[in-house]
Amino acid sequence: MKRHNHFRVYFLLTVLLVAGLVVLLREHRPSFLRPGLRLNAYVSTDDGSVTVMDLVRLRVETRVAVGPAISGLVEHPTRAEVWGVSTAGGYVWILDAKTNQIAARIPVGASPYAVAFSADGARAYVSAAGGEALLVIDCATRQIT
Repeated sequence: MKRHNHFRVYFLLTVLLVAGLVVLLREHRPSFLRPGLRLNAYVSTDDGSVTVMDLVRLRVETRVAVGPAISGLVEHPTRAEVWGVSTAGGYVWILDAKTNQIAARIPVGASPYAVAFSADGARAYVSAAGGEALLVIDCATRQIT
């Protein structure tokens, strides 16, 4: 009979340990299991730059010069990238979220307005008010198709 009771105790302790480990692995702040975790916010500013805020440490990481009249910041669904447009510059810009550097600028014509992605993240759709067009960009090659 005692053996059966010990089994229940050990089983319960194992379940609690696993549940606690799952909670620790899912949290979004540094811990002994994830000391290098970064959780950033990207904020566009009037001076044509993007401010990268570390939400874990609550401080400004860096400011990245992008270009004039930036808007439409959106996170890529499958890559560590932030995409946006420069309405005055006429291009789409891509910020590498790992290095916080501009990875590419893709000319799209006059007055791009917003970026949206396909469900699988393979294509980006850019609305350009100047040409009254919807452009499709292949995210792998970063070319307009």
